[in-house]
Amino acid sequence: MFTLGLGWNLVALTGAKVLAAHPSAQGPADSLGFAGAALGTLLGGLALARWGFGVVAWTAGILSLLPLWSAWQVRRAQPAQAAPA
Repeated sequence: MFTLGLGWNLVALTGAKVLAAHPSAQGPADSLGFAGAALGTLLGGLALARWGFGVVAWTAGILSLLPLWSAWQVRRAQPAQAAPA
């Protein structure tokens, strides 16, 4: 539960910082967030009923690594910046 709360707070803070820099993105970001929550709830419930908690937990764990992988890919694609002298 601690890691869930920690991850939730990190995502909320990061998202708030990004949206503060781009206020026109607030509406679409909210819509995508609510749609994602609704879809996740529906599919999670169906998967839980069909395959059980273990499959749902492993799937959620694997899916939670996608943002980390994406950030790593973006970071790797950026050219290295020289340290200020």
